[in-house]
Amino acid sequence: MIDIMTHKIIDMIESRDLNDVVVWLSSFPNLQIFSRDGSPTYRNAITSAHPINLQVSDRFHIFKNLTDYAQETLKKELKKAIPLKINETEDKQIEKDIPKTMTFEEKGKRALELLAQGMNKTGVAKQLQMDIRTVNKLSHMTESEFQQFFNTKNETKRKQKIELKRQRIQEVQELIKNGLTYTEVARELGLCRQTVKKYASNQVQVEHASLGVERPSKLSPYHDEIHQQFKQGWTATQIAKHIQSMGCTATISTIAHYVSKIKKENSQHGESLTPSKKYVSRGAVLSLMFHPLTMNSRITEDQFEQLCQQYPIFKTIYETVWEFKDIFKTKDTSLLLKWVNKTKQLHIPEMDSFIIGLERDFEAVKNAVIYDYNNGLAEGSVNKVKVIKRIMYGRCHFSTLRNKVLSLENLAHFN
Repeated sequence: MIDIMTHKIIDMIESRDLNDVVVWLSSFPNLQIFSRDGSPTYRNAITSAHPINLQVSDRFHIFKNLTDYAQETLKKELKKAIPLKINETEDKQIEKDIPKTMTFEEKGKRALELLAQGMNKTGVAKQLQMDIRTVNKLSHMTESEFQQFFNTKNETKRKQKIELKRQRIQEVQELIKNGLTYTEVARELGLCRQTVKKYASNQVQVEHASLGVERPSKLSPYHDEIHQQFKQGWTATQIAKHIQSMGCTATISTIAHYVSKIKKENSQHGESLTPSKKYVSRGAVLSLMFHPLTMNSRITEDQFEQLCQQYPIFKTIYETVWEFKDIFKTKDTSLLLKWVNKTKQLHIPEMDSFIIGLERDFEAVKNAVIYDYNNGLAEGSVNKVKVIKRIMYGRCHFSTLRNKVLSLENLAHFN
C-alpha cells in the first residue's frame, strides 16, 4: 500500500485471500481513494471494507489487457512474415524483412557494399539483421579471407581433400619420371599400387567424376514445383509443407537444404533473391498496438495502407485499440459505453472477452477515464522491495521483511 501524496510505502500484506485483505483494509479507516489493478479479489475486498469509497482501475493494466487480446486476434490471422505487394516507389532502406530471403554470403557482400557507401556498422547490422560483431569482422577481411569465411565446413573439407589429392598426384608423377616403378612409388608414399597407376596417368581427374551430378531422389519429381514456389517468395518451411501435402515423403530438412541450394545457385549467377512479394514481420505489425503509426519507425505509411487493404481484420483491430485509448484523453465516459456497444458488434472473441472483464469492473474503469490516479507508485516500489527480499527474505519470516521495508521507508522520509 502506497500513499498517493507522500509516495511512501504504508504497509504490506502477505496474503491475497479475500478475507485477509478485507481485515487488512478495515484497519485503515481513513482511506478514501483506491488505485488498483483489475483483480476481482482486490475489488471485492475494497468494496467490503470501504463500500462508499472511490475505486480507480489502473490504466496501464487496462491497456495491457486490451493489447494482449488484440495481439491474440492478429496472431491467429497473420503469419509471422506477412506478404505485401511490392511498391517500387517505396524506400528500399526500410525493407527490413528482405534479408530473410538472402544467403549468409549474400548478406556479407551486401554488408561490404553498404560499408563502402558510407553507412556505419550499426546501421548495416540492423538493416541486414546481422550481428554487429560479424559486420565488424567483415570490414577487416581481405578477399581471400572473405571467401574462406563463407565456406561451409563440408566445402572446406572437400577443398582440403582435393588439394591433398593434387599434391599426391604431383608426387607420384615426379617419382615415376625419376625412374621408380609403380611398386616402389606405392611403397614410398604408402599408397595402393592401383592408385599409383591411376595417378601416373595424364588423364587422372583431381575431382570426382560424379561431382555435381544429381542422383534421383524422393524430391526429384517436385523440383519444378519448388523452383516456382521459391520465385513466388515462399519460405522453405512453407514450400516443405506444400510439397509434403502433395505426397512427397522427403523430410523438411531435405527440402530446406534444396531450397538453400537454389539460393546459392541464384547468387552465383547474379540473380536477385528478392521475392515477387515483400514481407513485413508480424512483430512490427503488433508494435502498432503500442505505438501509433506516427510514432512507429518499423512500419511505413505505404505498408500500413497495404496492410489495411489486404487484411481488414488488422484495420479493425488497430482502429478499435486506438479509439479506446483516445477515450482516456477526452475524459468523456459517455464515449466508453459507445465504444463497448460498437465493439460488441464486431463479434471478435478476444474483444468480447476483454469487454466482459471491462463490464465486470465498469465503475472503476469509468473512474480511470475521469481521474489521473494510477498504480505507478506501487509498481515503482516493487523493485525496491524485491531487492530487500533477495538480500534477506527466505532466511526470515515475512514480518521481518515487512518491518525492514517500513523502517527503511520511515528513515528515508525522515531524512
